[in-house]
Amino acid sequence: MDKPVHRLGDLDDQDESVITLIRQQTVYVNNLLVSIDGSEINNGNDFTDNGSPTVFVENTPVNRKDDEDRISRRKRGNIDNLASPDVFIGDNPAPGA
Repeated sequence: MDKPVHRLGDLDDQDESVITLIRQQTVYVNNLLVSIDGSEINNGNDFTDNGSPTVFVENTPVNRKDDEDRISRRKRGNIDNLASPDVFIGDNPAPGA
């Protein structure tokens, strides 16, 4: 299933938690830094985790809507409009990869 990419400043959940620090500075989607595992939520109260098994930035999985966070185990962005509107990552590698 394809999932929208999470970025700096995207809301993390219905309680208005926000991705506040990204641990990479090179890859952007829609002019916002792409969130990778270990990115901070609400200035370190939680961290992103369980990102894509197939797409990486600096050898770290890219975060997507519905991936679970590290501490709370909440699924990120489980309401609409909390991630990229037009960049998606699937769970499975491309055929023949």
